[in-house]
Amino acid sequence: MRAFPETPAAAAAAPAPSATVSFQLPTLRFPVLRNFLDIMPLKDLYILRQKVPDAARFRGDIMDIVCVASDNAEQLNPQLEGFFPYSQFMGRHVPLKPADRLEVYMGNDICPEALKAKLVELEYSNLYIKGEYEWKQVFNFLHAGVKCVCLYDNLNLPLEDMEDFFKALLSYKISKVNFFNKNCNELWAETATKVWQTLTGTALQFVESRFNFVPEVRAVTNDDRELILSMNCWSNEDEVESQVGEPMDMDDVDDLEEFDFDNININEDLNNAIPVQYY
Repeated sequence: MRAFPETPAAAAAAPAPSATVSFQLPTLRFPVLRNFLDIMPLKDLYILRQKVPDAARFRGDIMDIVCVASDNAEQLNPQLEGFFPYSQFMGRHVPLKPADRLEVYMGNDICPEALKAKLVELEYSNLYIKGEYEWKQVFNFLHAGVKCVCLYDNLNLPLEDMEDFFKALLSYKISKVNFFNKNCNELWAETATKVWQTLTGTALQFVESRFNFVPEVRAVTNDDRELILSMNCWSNEDEVESQVGEPMDMDDVDDLEEFDFDNININEDLNNAIPVQYY
């Protein structure tokens, strides 16, 4: 699928390359080193720890991806691996901080506000939510640094709440929201388009939508921020199987998203095709 064109204002506002200065960490005095590591982004500190194990003494436990699941999640999804049970995670003496992604398998026992507070430092840029959850709980996990949100399984978003939901997404600096939830359908994309169009000329510069294999809605705010909603209506495996014969894996999905459906030359493709010899 072709990418949406970049706006002239966004291209003109692209920041100039910043100058970098190299220095040796061991040459720093301890107070300076401590202050430097205290302000370093978690993702950079996580990478540094792979090369300098002594850096693990600073700022507690850090993982690239932190996965937390409801204590009852195994009964709902026995295939969960690498997830910390919620009660165990909340009982840790030393907080575990995600450097890149927070993944939560929701259940009735999970309090989003308490879990978010337990993380202490909120620097994850990717948020994955699974299980059974309400639309308002999505915002409980958001912070200013989240860029991508992926929603799976069963997101409870009634039609009467969709306007509030899609408007609230614009309050954050998110670049993309992927709807992989089973109850997503084209109505969600149509509603998002209508809601955002009412904001054109006030909060938004313009809104456009495409209803191809994966419906997408794109909005550009007055400060040139872009938000894309990708409504993956085929995320329900039963529905996919009935349409294409077997469930689709993520590699197939990535190929389809990159495929340019608008520029297909049948004759050229046939001419370039590898000849088949029959016996």
